[in-house]
Amino acid sequence: MESKGFHFADKELFADEEEESEEVVTDNEDGTIVTDRGFTIPAKFQKFKAIVDATDDAIDFFEEDDWQENDVPIVMASIIPGDEIKAINLDTQELYFTYKCEKIRSKMEEGNYAIIIVTDYIIKGDIIEVELYTQFSEKEAESSYGEVVKQYEPTYELDYIDGQGHSQRKTIKNANMNSFVAGIKYRENYEEMLSKLEEGMELQIKPEPDNEFDPDALAVYHDEDHLGYIPKKDIPAVSLNMDNGCEIAEIEYVDEEHIDLVIPVSFHKLSTMSDDELEDYRFYKTEKTKYEKGYVENSSPISKEEFLEGINQQKSNL
Repeated sequence: MESKGFHFADKELFADEEEESEEVVTDNEDGTIVTDRGFTIPAKFQKFKAIVDATDDAIDFFEEDDWQENDVPIVMASIIPGDEIKAINLDTQELYFTYKCEKIRSKMEEGNYAIIIVTDYIIKGDIIEVELYTQFSEKEAESSYGEVVKQYEPTYELDYIDGQGHSQRKTIKNANMNSFVAGIKYRENYEEMLSKLEEGMELQIKPEPDNEFDPDALAVYHDEDHLGYIPKKDIPAVSLNMDNGCEIAEIEYVDEEHIDLVIPVSFHKLSTMSDDELEDYRFYKTEKTKYEKGYVENSSPISKEEFLEGINQQKSNL
């Protein structure tokens, strides 16, 4: 594949002895930075070198200029789900590429968010050397909010694509997620079944792999009474609990038309899923703090491992 523009054998982004560089000198009054390729970078960004494995997908991403939009570098978020850092879309969390940079990782492990802008690259055999600019932001409120009054327990969010191709988000609080029973009014004796139910009762969630309409369907039972189903939009989240053929849910609210559920989360399946299976899932942590002059809420992407660790911490705090 012929390079587009600046993949030159005699070009070096960094001197050999300079593995990573954070100091950026600028004469611009507003603090912006102009790179060697003429890109203008906002103030407070730091320059780093990152290493990307030269996979076919990564080479296509860089050589087909997917890191730019209308000749302007796109802004990406970074998450740390393992040894490598993932560069993802800020809105959709689509994975762009994975990279290695110990200084960026160190900053993120200290509790900083990181957004990055790619400004140059060189393909060198089985690696891609990438010049990028990074801005870190601490997970703290500005001093104008006053003293901290209360730090709330963090919540965790699971983003995923449902069976109909729609983006969904499920919030995990106190190691529980919420759902409801769909289709109760279509049961022949639904009024009789509802009369037996009370808040706090346990219900059973069972998979129906032989369901002719949806082999992923999850049925909800009270003893022998088939009440209905977990709604389609919640199936990808609830199914992560289904490692033993049956899952327990608790009735949070019930009336003549609704059965709202609280489902204790385990997400056993997450720990054994491959990267390909996890493509439709994204993980977030939200921290809320009450200050003298208001509330501040920060949400940041996290790795699967951090997500599961957070859920376990919620369980231990119950």
